Amino acid sequence: HPAVALGRNAPPLLTTLPRKLELFARVAPSVLPIVERFDVAFAAQSPEQFAEEVLAARLDARVVVVGKNFRFGRDRAGDFAALTRFGEALGFETRSHALLGDERGPWSSTRVREALRRGDLDEATRMLGRPHLLSGVVGTPIVRPR
Repeated sequence: HPAVALGRNAPPLLTTLPRKLELFARVAPSVLPIVERFDVAFAAQSPEQFAEEVLAARLDARVVVVGKNFRFGRDRAGDFAALTRFGEALGFETRSHALLGDERGPWSSTRVREALRRGDLDEATRMLGRPHLLSGVVGTPIVRPR
């Protein structure tokens, strides 16, 4: 989680990376996701450096789609306007997508975690668009005689 790379405690994960990739493949099977390690060096990139080195040079991006509240680069200094300027200079198109939400505001991982913490599975399902899934190994505790 990016918080760990930035020296903070990570919130509980909603979805493992393998599960995210599985869900992505169901929605957009013709799109190949690229997973980038988020570490201190990656976080230290300026918005311009990220646009030049990652989006343009490494990914050869043609279209970059982000949410309305998208921020990027060191200290979240870049916004959609900056991304659009970089795209014009580097040869990629930018598009922003409206945030989905309800009368209480945009849906977010924070809101989903809060709904799960309260045990409100209906609310979490509504925001996720699918039931939340937990996976893991169930074991029996070892009890040693005294």
